[in-house]
Amino acid sequence: MRAAVLPFLVAAMVAPAAIAAPWQLENSEVLTVRSDAGEDYQVMVAWPEGQPPANGWPVLWLLDGEDNFAMAAANARRLARARERSGVEPGLIVGIASAPLTRRSRDFTPAIDGYGVPPGTPGHGLPTGGADAFSAVLHGKIRPAVAARWKLDPNRQTLAGHSYGGLFAAHEMIAGGGFRNYALISPSLWYGETASPQRQPPQRNLAGRAVLIVEAAGDAPALARIARLEQRLTALGAQVQTLSLSDQNHGSTMAASIAHTITLAFGPEKTP
Repeated sequence: MRAAVLPFLVAAMVAPAAIAAPWQLENSEVLTVRSDAGEDYQVMVAWPEGQPPANGWPVLWLLDGEDNFAMAAANARRLARARERSGVEPGLIVGIASAPLTRRSRDFTPAIDGYGVPPGTPGHGLPTGGADAFSAVLHGKIRPAVAARWKLDPNRQTLAGHSYGGLFAAHEMIAGGGFRNYALISPSLWYGETASPQRQPPQRNLAGRAVLIVEAAGDAPALARIARLEQRLTALGAQVQTLSLSDQNHGSTMAASIAHTITLAFGPEKTP
């Protein structure tokens, strides 16, 4: 008798999961933005309750949005609810999906004549060199599409990316500088190291730009590259904060530093 009852109890325990409603994020929407080349980009937007400030919402633009959007939106709202302690105010989270992998590799890497990702290195064999083209899509298509729907503060916009996304954010900052703040999370600064010296981009004035650079504490080569980048950005006038995370690895640094990234975007403004 007991053996006959057990399957019934198990079925009763798991049955509700089969009819459970999916989890949803309130005040969110997914836009589809098409590039001039005919490619569709999924853009996920989460907005706060209430009316925007007089200057518009501050914005955190997240690359690899399919991985990072929900995490960032939930944490930003939690920190904003505790504003008196966190200093974080409400803001708009925008996640830009990067999939598929071939497009991510292409979009997030700058063009370097004669360079190919070395064998044994992430991205070997995938297309590269489309960072400037993706920047044109970002500024010419994606940002206007979001600005047409929500009131944005043009002076409080932050771009954040991890790995190749961090590389793109660094390239965007130095070559274009179209955002106020930048979060470079475990940026793939090794990209292009074995190439012949290239013409340096214009030496931009980065005064007033705040930059967060995050890396896993045990990655000595990456930390050395970051130290060199920090020196360069500081010389150009940027305010740079570096964060070395213990007990983390390349894949976990984005999640481990999300509160720091949100604070950069929505926390108290820093004066130069």
